[in-house]
Amino acid sequence: MSEINSLPLILWKCKTDKINTNSKNIGSTLINSYENNLFSRWSLENNLRILLLMLLVAIALFKLTFTYPALAAETSNGAKIFSANCSSCHIGGGNILVAEKTLTKEALSKYLANYNTDSILAIIHQVQNGKNAMPPFKNKLTSEEILDVAAYVFQQAEQGW
Repeated sequence: MSEINSLPLILWKCKTDKINTNSKNIGSTLINSYENNLFSRWSLENNLRILLLMLLVAIALFKLTFTYPALAAETSNGAKIFSANCSSCHIGGGNILVAEKTLTKEALSKYLANYNTDSILAIIHQVQNGKNAMPPFKNKLTSEEILDVAAYVFQQAEQGW
């Protein structure tokens, strides 16, 4: 539809370029002008699409590869602490006692108070105090170990275990 609307502009361009509209070549001149106009619009639209796609890919790569600097060191220690203290019930982020209360992002968001506002603090609170079948670890792990395991659980939940 937009190609039809641009036809008067092509005719006007032909007149302003001092093209003799009475000549035999007016048909080919109009077709060439029309094709050039169509191609330049197509090219601009494609360039914008390519630029947008490149921007989206760059953002996606950044989001997938970026690790919170404060959590980088804690996650390696956190994996060891998790393996030694938590994996007997939460192997692979699951829950062998209460199947729906896993360590996935969705379950943590649903079952931990304040997870959506401060995820790490919500996980720390759960590890320290326990709840229902989960025992508290505040007397078994140091504050640093609890932070390490909370960072590990958060990172794994974000990555989908």
